[in-house]
Amino acid sequence: MNTRICVYLSFIFLILSFPSLCLSDLKTVQGEYCGVYLGDMKNKKELDTFRKTVKTTSIENSLHQHTDPLKYVFSDECFSNVISSYLDKIVVINYTEKGRKICDKVKITFDPEVVDTYLRQEICISPLFGIRIGNLILAMS
Repeated sequence: MNTRICVYLSFIFLILSFPSLCLSDLKTVQGEYCGVYLGDMKNKKELDTFRKTVKTTSIENSLHQHTDPLKYVFSDECFSNVISSYLDKIVVINYTEKGRKICDKVKITFDPEVVDTYLRQEICISPLFGIRIGNLILAMS
């Protein structure tokens, strides 16, 4: 009985001493992207693929708002891993299709400490030394 009480009190002490272990602050950012579909409107498979690309790009754009584009250029693989594994919530705020123009606006929620730790790994920082502005990378020599 005393052992259980000691373990329980130790656990409570640990949580109160290090709240960041249990209750990290989440960050929410928004991003959007519009694209013009140039393929055959009757080809539903290709159109659905394009819709997914628009959504993924809007998520990437929101994640770029968190990262410092003037300091780091991250590999596409690491950005994809963050999107698939480290985002707590993805909410589509607005989706429009007007003719061939498809727009997606999303809100993502994530733990910035976890995402930053993952992206600051050496394998994630692109070997290209450059400055990222949106999806454009200006190479520096």
